[in-house]
Amino acid sequence: QVSVEEFIPDRLKVTVAAAPTTVRPAETVNAKITALNLFGPPAAGRKFEVEFSLKAKSFSAKEYPGYNFDIQAGSGRSFVALTPTGKPTVATAQVTIVRKLWETVLERQGDRYVYNSQKREEVLLSKQMKLSGVSKISFRPQYSGEYEVRIMRPEASSYVAEYFYAYGSGDTAGNSFEVNNEGEVIIEADKPKYEPG
Repeated sequence: QVSVEEFIPDRLKVTVAAAPTTVRPAETVNAKITALNLFGPPAAGRKFEVEFSLKAKSFSAKEYPGYNFDIQAGSGRSFVALTPTGKPTVATAQVTIVRKLWETVLERQGDRYVYNSQKREEVLLSKQMKLSGVSKISFRPQYSGEYEVRIMRPEASSYVAEYFYAYGSGDTAGNSFEVNNEGEVIIEADKPKYEPG
């Protein structure tokens, strides 16, 4: 059986090998591109375009479940410094605790008034810590609201972060939470019900 076609476009097999496979900021990546004609010799002298992108890979360590190592860029929080293989190491870290404040104003839009909330940050604690295995820092929030713990290498521009919320009776300020357009404060619990204490 013979098939006859007027024109068959070239069919190529392209393979890409990048090195190194893991890179840090400001490092160089080299890519080796090999193109072969499926029915013939290597595809030499061809014009080509390349789009190259890097994606951040989430890091996790089996020995430390529940720890957050994602880059973003509370009381009794635990921190740990690990090598890329997940082994504990000694490192100096800048630990910052930030309180999220909401400045809410009532604005007139046409013939009606709406609430507009804008987020502001207040640094409550910033210190360098020597991390060796699991380390802890104690922090007692003075007001209800949203807080963020940031950990970074000294002088670094990116950090890992973890949010937490603090709630208490009689210590909620007017700027502790965002106000929606209906003037309501929305609180979401992390459990369906709680036991006393």
